Amino acid sequence: MYLHWIHAQEDAICQGCGSPRETIHHLLFECRKWRHQQNKLYRDLEVDGVMRPTAAEEHPQGRLLGEPRATKALLQFLASTGVALPRAHPQWTAERAQKDDEWGLEALEEVIRTG
Repeated sequence: MYLHWIHAQEDAICQGCGSPRETIHHLLFECRKWRHQQNKLYRDLEVDGVMRPTAAEEHPQGRLLGEPRATKALLQFLASTGVALPRAHPQWTAERAQKDDEWGLEALEEVIRTG
């Protein structure tokens, strides 16, 4: 959502799962696309002595973002997901092309074009 707000993205849609709003809370705790990276983040936070986020917390993202010991783990999470990159960034574009190729979208589009 921040990248949309600063006009680095056209919309606020989650880059991972397509949810209508990619918020910090969604990214760190809800997005199903990043479950593996979220679990690694939580383990890294514990190693760095930061209390693991809980469902009882009202705004756990605020606590994590305000905790200097969480910085390294959060930056590693962002790097592993690539969500902080604008969609026009070469790395994001390359990853998107690779995913499209894995699904054979180029071949499908060619079949559609040639009929």
